[in-house]
Order: sequence, then C-alpha cells, then structure tokens
Amino acid sequence: MRTSSFLGKADVVLRGFSGYNTRWALRVLARAMEGAAAVGAADPVAVTVFFGANDTSLPDWKQVHQHVPLDEYQSNLRAICAYFKEQWPSTKIIFITPPPIYEPLRIR
Repeated sequence: MRTSSFLGKADVVLRGFSGYNTRWALRVLARAMEGAAAVGAADPVAVTVFFGANDTSLPDWKQVHQHVPLDEYQSNLRAICAYFKEQWPSTKIIFITPPPIYEPLRIR
C-alpha cells in the first residue's frame, strides 16, 4: 500500500494492478482493498474506479486474454460499484473510463 498526502487535506490510498481488466479485478477486489480504511475511521469521501482500456482489447489481437465483452464489462462495473457501496455506503464512486474512439481517424 502506498499512501501520499494531498496538500495536507486528504490521504490518497492507491490500489492498482497494471494490465488488469474488470474480470480479473473482481477476483482480487476484496483482498486488494483489505486495510484500505482503518477500523473506526470514517468512510472514504470518494473512490475512483478506472477500467476499460484492457477490457476493450480486440478479441482477435495479441491481447485477446484481456478482452471482456461489453455486457460482461457492464456487469463487472456494477459488481465493483456494489462492493464499494456495501463497504462504504456514503462514499461517492467515480468511474473513469476510456474516451470514445473515432475509428476512421485512428486507422490513418
């Protein structure tokens, strides 16, 4: 766990696994969040959830193992949200997802 001070007004606790998609994150979520909030401490004000870049890997490319179909991706994000809401009901959950891609311009 790495914790840093944010202008002396907030503690930022980082949890991240490079290359993970939502499917893999669900498998380790509870274990990854152990100790994120001290017993008796207030609920976090906010939690950011950043997934999508790996989930959207094309199924016919080298990273096929990272691809998650859209309906499963949606379901996984809902499960992640439900986990955080169960742990910290008053916490705001902020989802960060990849921006849309304009395919004709990308192909150039």
